[in-house]
Amino acid sequence: LLTPARIRAWKGKVSCIGISIDSVSRDTNLAIGRCCGNSVVSLSNWTALARTIHECGIGLKINTVVSARNLCEDNAELYRALKPQKIKLFQMHLIADINDAAKPYAITEEAFDAYLERLQQHREFASTIVAEPCGSMENSYLMVNPEGRFQLNDNGKYRTFGDLKATSLSEILKAAPVDTEKFDSRYIGEGAR
Repeated sequence: LLTPARIRAWKGKVSCIGISIDSVSRDTNLAIGRCCGNSVVSLSNWTALARTIHECGIGLKINTVVSARNLCEDNAELYRALKPQKIKLFQMHLIADINDAAKPYAITEEAFDAYLERLQQHREFASTIVAEPCGSMENSYLMVNPEGRFQLNDNGKYRTFGDLKATSLSEILKAAPVDTEKFDSRYIGEGAR
């Protein structure tokens, strides 16, 4: 649904667009499920969208989930073509009862670190990369599900802590085990991610 016309309509209204791109390989995207039927977004389409984003003065962030499916791939060409201000790399994270079928594609933190090290050898990306191994995501991402309920990845399992339609966020946060240090490191001062 992201089109050049829609991006242009957001000019002056949106400060950053985040796009999840795990691979430029058609086969990998089909295997991961980043597709619509048998259709995947090509590098040339991503490049055209990125060009429009930049022309509109909107920031661009690319999120990449690293798993056994794309661990041996090199996304340097993708990042060079799209010129994001931020590249966010996530170690694939297993969440109990959510993505149990993905267990064969989980990677160790050592494998994730090796992927990160390979990418950082391309010096032009060093200042734009933000890496998040599994542990940094637990108890630190605040989520609202489609029903308006507050959720948190509480040590590898999604837990619900209240209904935002009925309870204030401040009340819900009192009961939720949010790791404020991890959360703040993404958004406050020099640690903004």
